[in-house]
Amino acid sequence: MRFKSLLAIIFAIALLTAAFSACSSWMPAEETGPEPSDEVPSETAPVTEATTNEPTEPPTTEEPTTKDPLAGTGITELDSYAPMPLSKESVMDLYKQVLDDVKLRCPGFTRKQEITTQDVKAGEGKLQLANNILNLVATEMIKASGDAGSNLTVPPHSDLEVKAKFPAYGETVGCTLENYSIIKSASAYTDGKVQVLKITVEDAHNAEPGKDDFSKIMTPISRENFAEGAESYVPVFDKDDFKYDFDYTQNEITCEIDAHTGRILTLTQKNVINVDVDMNINLFFIKTSVVKATGTIINRWTFSDFVWD
Repeated sequence: MRFKSLLAIIFAIALLTAAFSACSSWMPAEETGPEPSDEVPSETAPVTEATTNEPTEPPTTEEPTTKDPLAGTGITELDSYAPMPLSKESVMDLYKQVLDDVKLRCPGFTRKQEITTQDVKAGEGKLQLANNILNLVATEMIKASGDAGSNLTVPPHSDLEVKAKFPAYGETVGCTLENYSIIKSASAYTDGKVQVLKITVEDAHNAEPGKDDFSKIMTPISRENFAEGAESYVPVFDKDDFKYDFDYTQNEITCEIDAHTGRILTLTQKNVINVDVDMNINLFFIKTSVVKATGTIINRWTFSDFVWD
């Protein structure tokens, strides 16, 4: 009996010990962090905020003083030129004077024309016809510049050839423009030996030779001549449905002048023509079809190697 009582007492002690251990396992441990002090903790968040909101220097919009004065003009090969203090009107007057001198004195020169056609698209898959139409525009551009081929050499003192093959084509003066409102910009630069005139002309829509100010300084093609040529490719049903637009963009002129003699050294005229043609035609004399041709023509005339003797 005593033995059973002893076992009961041992068993009770074991249960109490297990319960105590279980309770101590889930009790939260005391925090062992540092004791509170009178020191002010570092304000990390406000410091970060102040750094973020700190005013910064605004981006500068001024051009560097060492920037090439000809940057953006297309005359990238010249790095020692300085701007000349000339107004747009003064630059244009100088340009006209220099070209008029060519017409008056008739020096010899070499002319080169570069024509590039790109981005040609056609309606109904008639790509070859669209190419023919764009090539016709290029042909008309050659005709507009004296109808003498892309590249040529004019001998000195050939007054008739100079009149026909140097701008303004067919005129006795080099530039017939009097109203400078279509001149987008006109600037002059020099290195003491050579003066460079850089002129840009406003875009033009369907300009016509001899009928607008654009044709007095640049060289548009005749839309009527183009229409006649286009009809030779296909029979047009209705001329009222024959629509063709020419947009002249990126019109640029660069003229180099001998600073001592005042005579022209080189002349470059460049523009980009966006062509859009729509015509109703009868390809098989049975049904009407629509021909659409669009594309871009880049045209550049370069005059150089002037012979003044």
